[in-house]
Amino acid sequence: MKKVKIGFIGSGNMAKAVMKGLASSKMKAALTIYAYDTQKAVLAEVKKKYKAIPASSNEALVKGCDVIFLAIKPQAAAEVLEPLKGMFGQGRLIISIMAGMSVKKIQTFTGKTPVVRVMPNTPALVGEGACGYCASKEVSKKQLQNAENILDTFNAVKFKFQESRIDMVTAISGSGPAYFFYFAEAVIEAAKEDGFDAAAAKKLIAQTMIGAGRMMLDSEDAPEILRQRVTSKGGTTQKAIEEMDSKDMKKIIKDAVKAARQRSKELGR
Repeated sequence: MKKVKIGFIGSGNMAKAVMKGLASSKMKAALTIYAYDTQKAVLAEVKKKYKAIPASSNEALVKGCDVIFLAIKPQAAAEVLEPLKGMFGQGRLIISIMAGMSVKKIQTFTGKTPVVRVMPNTPALVGEGACGYCASKEVSKKQLQNAENILDTFNAVKFKFQESRIDMVTAISGSGPAYFFYFAEAVIEAAKEDGFDAAAAKKLIAQTMIGAGRMMLDSEDAPEILRQRVTSKGGTTQKAIEEMDSKDMKKIIKDAVKAARQRSKELGR
C-alpha cells in the first residue's frame, strides 16, 4: 500500500504539534512525514523527535508530497509561496494553519489546488487541541476525510465552519490559550503578593482551569449557570465577581476577543 506523503513548509511550534500527533497516531504506519525549515537545527529536531525527513527545499517538498501543510507566519506567505507558483496540482491537498490567511489569498499562490484552512491552537502540543476548519470547493470528499483524520491526531475538539467564521475561531480558541495564561499570571501574582508559594499557586490555578474546562465539556449547562453554582450569597466568590463586575471585566474580555477577530481579518488582507 502506497504511503501518504505529508510535507510541512515551516516547522514551528504548531507544525511540531501536528507532527507529534501524526507520529504517535494509528495513522503513522500509513504515512511519511517530510519537513522544510530555514533553520537546520529545527529540521534536525523534528527528524529526531518525529522521524520527519528533511527536504532540501520547499520546491522539493511540494513536488514529493501528497498533502502539504502551510505552517508559516502569514506575514511571510508571499515571500515563501511566490517561488512555488505553478507547482501545486489538483492531486495535492493543502492544509493551511496560517492565521487570517483566506483560501482565496492562498490560492493566488497555489492556483485552484484544494485547500483546507484550519485554525488550531497550542494545546495541540499536549494532545488537547481545539480547532475550527473550512474547505474550499475543490476539496473532494476523500480529501476532506483524510484532512479530518489528520486533524483528529492533534485535536480533542474540532468543528467545520463556513470560512467567514474562521476569524472568530481564531479569536476564541486560536488566541484563547493566551487569555487563560494571562488570567493565571494575575492570579499567581496576587498569591505571591500575599506571600504564597508561586509554584504551588501555579499548580493550583492550572488544575483549577483544567477542572473547570472539564466541567464545561461534560455539562449541558451554560458557563453562567456553572459559575452561579460556585457563587454562594455573601461568600468569597461573590465578592470576587462583584470586584470584576465593578471594573466591567466582561466588556474588557468581549472587546479583546473582537480585537483579535479584527486582527485576523487584517492579516488576511
